Amino acid sequence: MTKLNVVCPTCSHEMPVPLGAMGKRGRCTVCGTVFEVTQENSTRFEDAAAPARTPTGETTVPSRNKLAAQTAAATAPKRVASAVGRIASMDHLRGYAIFGMILVDALGNFDIFPGFLHHHRDAYSYADTIAPLFVFVVGMGFRLSMARRVEKEGIWPARWGAFKRYLTLFIVAVVFYGPDYKKDWWDALTDIALAGMITLPLINLGTVVRAVAAWFYLGLYMFIFLATPYGTWLFHESMNGGPLGMLCSGFALLMGTVAYDLLDSGEQQKIVRWSLAAGLGMVALSYVVWKLLPDPLEPYTTAHGAYWAFAARWKAAPVELLSVGLAWIAFLAFYMVCDVYEKEVPMLPILGENPLVIYLIQYSLFEMNSGYIEETKTSADYLYGILLFAGVLGFCYAAALRLHKQGYIIKL
Repeated sequence: MTKLNVVCPTCSHEMPVPLGAMGKRGRCTVCGTVFEVTQENSTRFEDAAAPARTPTGETTVPSRNKLAAQTAAATAPKRVASAVGRIASMDHLRGYAIFGMILVDALGNFDIFPGFLHHHRDAYSYADTIAPLFVFVVGMGFRLSMARRVEKEGIWPARWGAFKRYLTLFIVAVVFYGPDYKKDWWDALTDIALAGMITLPLINLGTVVRAVAAWFYLGLYMFIFLATPYGTWLFHESMNGGPLGMLCSGFALLMGTVAYDLLDSGEQQKIVRWSLAAGLGMVALSYVVWKLLPDPLEPYTTAHGAYWAFAARWKAAPVELLSVGLAWIAFLAFYMVCDVYEKEVPMLPILGENPLVIYLIQYSLFEMNSGYIEETKTSADYLYGILLFAGVLGFCYAAALRLHKQGYIIKL
């Protein structure tokens, strides 16, 4: 079987790709450079798994050593990286998170739309699934990018570079969200930045170590929440877990790194089995932990009822377990659709290529148009909400498509 051996123009990394990749654009699996596969940067070769033919057309029989090598190659786990370095399920998962974010930020501004599109202080909704999923997939990308950078630069330069990027992201987030350090600061970008910093020393350690650390972060948050005045302070003064919400985001991020390790194994049965176990297990555990919480827990129970612990505003263990469990299930769904059956969901992979840029664009658009949104329950709100959603989604997709066609992947 004829394939192409492509050489990255930046780092000279060589990658075997299918013959059909000629003329297509993709990204280097090591340095991330986007380039086009051409005759100048690629050479053809015959895959060892295919039988060779003599000039007379006779099929040659491979030697015992070659046959063993071919058998090993045929039975090796199938990797999910695409021909030029993209992983379809990860792009789709990021794109879905962006799509969901735009959906709930648009329609959730209008009271007339169903409650599952709104954030609540006393219950769980679809809107609460999006941010933890976004952090989860950030963890997947963090694990992948660090592996590439360590291979290229070494462990300490890679760690220092990652720390600077997360510090820059935190500064950008603080400027972007405004001066209210008690509430507005603690949103998606600051959570990701701080979670990235506290998980950085662990990112190159073993899967089990990172999984244990994830549970430690979640347990530490709940201990501080219940055993100190922090829980009461959070109720009155802050939201989204406040400054210690980074511990819960660290839980989601590290679980994302574990998911990437599964994905990188290429073993389909293992990926399906462990993803289902993690997803369903965490969903069930969220109910158990909720039952174990002190009841009533003041001032939460009096103000918001028995289900307060499932509201994302407080980042208690039940809501984090439920959200990350659902993130595992979403990961498995996109793995099956995109990597196993090789199907593509329109729009999502394009939205998922530059998540930071698209997040900033959609957030800015909603902030600029907030003056046109009134909290009423008139039939006209259906039209306003749908138009707002369609307009923001269309603008974001156009920007993402432009970046895709230009080959730009913008990161800090």
